[in-house]
Amino acid sequence: IALLSSACIVGMAELNGPFGYFINLVLVLLVAESWVHLVGALQPHYIIGMAVASGVFGMFMLFGGYMVPKDDIPIGWKWAYYISTPTYAFRSGVYNQFNGEQGGIFGPQILKMYDLENEKPLVSGLVLLGHSLLLELGFYTVLKKIHGGRK
Repeated sequence: IALLSSACIVGMAELNGPFGYFINLVLVLLVAESWVHLVGALQPHYIIGMAVASGVFGMFMLFGGYMVPKDDIPIGWKWAYYISTPTYAFRSGVYNQFNGEQGGIFGPQILKMYDLENEKPLVSGLVLLGHSLLLELGFYTVLKKIHGGRK
């Protein structure tokens, strides 16, 4: 999915850093699959699991930094910004697109607007990988403890 999407989108949208875009997309898909694994193991009925997974992921998208900027998020919801998967994908993607000479005339202003002048895409990628590993560990734990290790 990531390879085909990257091949289509990078060329049409003339994105900077196609490899960075591809890696970012792979990591986001990995986290999304890990999240659905965990929720699917916790819910006895798949329809409920799909609704819960979609609802929580939608909330994460709301607080990921692009719908509601970080500074405008109410103080009680700041935690959602930091645990949200789309936060790190968004930060990495915006930095990849608007950093350097290929970022265009407004690139530095966009990075400043989102407070991304000092963004480290490698760190964001490692956070996404950590999210995936943590969710898969939770999935394994649920299978062993709740489902008794049955296959």
